[in-house]
Amino acid sequence: MEKIITQRLILRPLCMKDARAIYENINHDPRVLECFLSRYAPSYEEFSMSSLLNYFKSNQACAWAIVLKENNQCIGLIFENGRHLERSEIEIGYAIGYPYWNKGYVTEAFKAVIQFYFSNKFCHIISASAFAENTASIKVMKKCGLVYSHTVKNEIKWHDQLHDVVYYQIRND
Repeated sequence: MEKIITQRLILRPLCMKDARAIYENINHDPRVLECFLSRYAPSYEEFSMSSLLNYFKSNQACAWAIVLKENNQCIGLIFENGRHLERSEIEIGYAIGYPYWNKGYVTEAFKAVIQFYFSNKFCHIISASAFAENTASIKVMKKCGLVYSHTVKNEIKWHDQLHDVVYYQIRND
């Protein structure tokens, strides 16, 4: 997996040195975990970066740290959430720390990852999904050129509530 450089970001392979940043930006922030399916860690000692890295490694999935060029700070991650080779499709997931929301970072990272997969001919379809109420994530998908595919009603139970999940995709035929 190669490093991807954008105007403001460096996307590099996620690694152990990102543990503190991922913990602080994602796994210890209830605002992020409202819509991102990951376990809340009340303390850094209860967070397991090795479990996360082992998950990606065992599934042979790409996972990048989203790093700001200006200060080399990891602010989130973008990753393969699923690989469906029979239909030449890769599903992408992402999460970013609350202080970095609404600044275009996820859109910039996602566009670069789409370009990476399509230019290297790894797949013909890239998809992503979000809870129907997660309008910010839906806007990211649309800005990246993904179009609505379908909705699954009550697909995921998260925080004791059933959520409809909307799916978007972009094709490179």
